[in-house]
Amino acid sequence: MPQKKKHLIRFFRLFFIFFCLTFAVEALGLPYGRMLAFVLISLSPLFLTSLYFIKKRLVFIPKLSPLFFLLFFLMLVISALTGADLKQGFRGVVLYLGLFTAFTIAVKSNHLLDRLFVKTLFILAIILPAYAIITRNFIYPYFPYLMPDSGYQLVFAKFGLHNHMGDFLAVMLPVFTFYYLSTNQKKYLLLELLLIPFILYSYSRSAYLTFVLLTLIVLMLKMKKPKLLSVSFISFFIIITLLFSLFTIKENNFPEVPQPLQPVKETFLIRDKQLWTPRSEYFSEALLTIKENPLFGVGFNNFIKASRKYGGPNNNSTDSSHNIFLDIAAENGIAAVLVFISFLVIVFKKSDKNIFFIISLGLLINFQTDYTHRIYGMLFLFFITSGLSCQKSSR
Repeated sequence: MPQKKKHLIRFFRLFFIFFCLTFAVEALGLPYGRMLAFVLISLSPLFLTSLYFIKKRLVFIPKLSPLFFLLFFLMLVISALTGADLKQGFRGVVLYLGLFTAFTIAVKSNHLLDRLFVKTLFILAIILPAYAIITRNFIYPYFPYLMPDSGYQLVFAKFGLHNHMGDFLAVMLPVFTFYYLSTNQKKYLLLELLLIPFILYSYSRSAYLTFVLLTLIVLMLKMKKPKLLSVSFISFFIIITLLFSLFTIKENNFPEVPQPLQPVKETFLIRDKQLWTPRSEYFSEALLTIKENPLFGVGFNNFIKASRKYGGPNNNSTDSSHNIFLDIAAENGIAAVLVFISFLVIVFKKSDKNIFFIISLGLLINFQTDYTHRIYGMLFLFFITSGLSCQKSSR
């Protein structure tokens, strides 16, 4: 094997370890995990520099229009300079520089990362529920200082409403469906059957929506000749999810959970919530912010200030509109979100419609109704899988 090829393999394996560390420290809710994840992502440009020295030439993506990168960064810098908080603004610049760098590396990985990423994501889908059960029942009660200090993780319902493990699993379970329809191996359906309760009892409406929509998309992509077993199992998953979402909202007026089942309710953190509110308030706050600051927004991570200003009668202030596009428009301006959307349109148009396309599309669907795009590891995963879906198109 040529020496250059060996160096490339080692480089991409090191980058894979870098991704795993970045995702895990925040996803598992470890102390200072969120801060560490941000620092690690900000170091991504060092990997691109290393790739330049290995390949002995500049690394860029001509077919995916680097003009969009430049325009978006320009908008971020201007927004940082004119926003409410200069420090937070430049945190956004650093973050997206790291994210776009990771995207570039993924595009140029020449399929050397594919198998490692798929296997790791499968393992994470199994480990995260087990970790959540163990920590909730055997670690946090005795070591409360290890409990996550924010909702930006995937294993603990910090605010007593829902955890985001369901959002991650809602993307991964349709991937199991994708593999089952591709290989006809029933173990993937069994994994879905095992893990779907963790989606339901994560109590995330965004997870329900993501799971149903992404599963339907997978069916449209893969099922040229429907099979009875496939349709039966997958329809079962979808129907159970929809019924569960209806049975756990305030508007349904169903009776309280029977007393014998109360421990189950407390264990899995089922909470009665309204079907739409306060999402409508958050979206309204974002639109009012965009109306007042259409050019450059209020600056990265400053939505909380706008939310306090425009908060409705319920005073549901939040640091995110729960929609990635509204967040970018409110914080960085209309031009920035249009550039970002144009970039995504190009990426998805040129993608290979492979497993990484399914994952990145699922994450984007989830980002429309939840603040999961504020979890650095989830956004990092989105950019990397988007890049991995475009490897052939970039050549």
